[in-house]
Amino acid sequence: MLCGARGEGCLLLAAGQTTGGGVQGRVRSCGGGAVRPVGGTRVIVNGSSKGAGEGFAEGRRSRGGDGFWLPFEKWEGLGNDYIYVDLAEVEAPGEVRARAASLSRVLSDRHFGVGGDGLVLIGEEGGLARMWMYNADGSLGSLCGNALRCVGKYLAEREPDRISRGLRVGTDSGVKTLSFEGREGRVEQVLAEMGEPIFESAAIPFLPGEDLEVLGGGGDRPYRVALELEGERREASVLSVGNPHLVVFLEEDPADLDLERWGPGLESARAFPDRANVEFVRVEEGGIRQRTYERGSGETLACGSGACAVAVAAVDRGFFGRGEAIPVRLRGGTLQIGWKEDGGLWMRGPARRVFEGRVWVDLLEEARGGDVDSSREGSA
Repeated sequence: MLCGARGEGCLLLAAGQTTGGGVQGRVRSCGGGAVRPVGGTRVIVNGSSKGAGEGFAEGRRSRGGDGFWLPFEKWEGLGNDYIYVDLAEVEAPGEVRARAASLSRVLSDRHFGVGGDGLVLIGEEGGLARMWMYNADGSLGSLCGNALRCVGKYLAEREPDRISRGLRVGTDSGVKTLSFEGREGRVEQVLAEMGEPIFESAAIPFLPGEDLEVLGGGGDRPYRVALELEGERREASVLSVGNPHLVVFLEEDPADLDLERWGPGLESARAFPDRANVEFVRVEEGGIRQRTYERGSGETLACGSGACAVAVAAVDRGFFGRGEAIPVRLRGGTLQIGWKEDGGLWMRGPARRVFEGRVWVDLLEEARGGDVDSSREGSA
């Protein structure tokens, strides 16, 4: 809902809903001036309450005519929140694809943008639904399990017959098959077939002997490595589930760990030429407790691919059996993960639409100074 003198410059969320920053209740984001966040990208908060067509035309006149409105939806999977753009719904899909990295940096900012862990584009490729995921720092991510579930629910509820027959979605780590639990045209849970884990060093990629002491593994099982954390020797596992992961096993509660101290160094260790997602976990009765430091985004409330990597590492160490449904407890909620006898991984969890809106992307401003000039408006 828009508010203000003429509905300008204000995003109002209904009570009980959540902004990208996690603030609940009725939250207003008002103003009409330009602000310049880190990185030099300018975001102008100056929404319009006019209809979509009228606002678009007025926007072209008032901004010199070289830009476009970008509609988006905000979704979250256990608190892992992204800004989603359906390329079929935008005026200039080619411009969006070309500027996705900079758009992700701008829109993901929780103070000056929409707020999120990154940007997800939804489109079609080779006759299949397709998603492209960008981290908050603009880097391209190969896979995000929570975003995959959100894309699946978004597409299934737009065409409800998909809820019963399922859906295949292309990602940068291959095609994933989704099935749905729901009723009356609404999806309640998404089951994603995540493919097989990867243990070969070149495919992870992982450089054994750099930074981390290799204890064993590789080939047909995760690498087992040792590292020092909080002055103590810890064991960890290295593998890929479409993106690289370092799973660090703890005896203490991961909630007590200073993630900002240890996460960045492990994420960018020399052993990981493409960086790595880092999971800090404790195996406990009936499941696993997990915190994640994601490459390109920092700590997130949940990481679906990380939960899959954690489950594989825990099975490899004998904590659980193949084929067993393993509850992985993240800060944002619990995912069910299984590693099947045939080698495939599955993940089951929810997805939720938070709100929708639109931003103005000024191409002239970007061409002059590398900036994205965006006005935003939205409704819960």
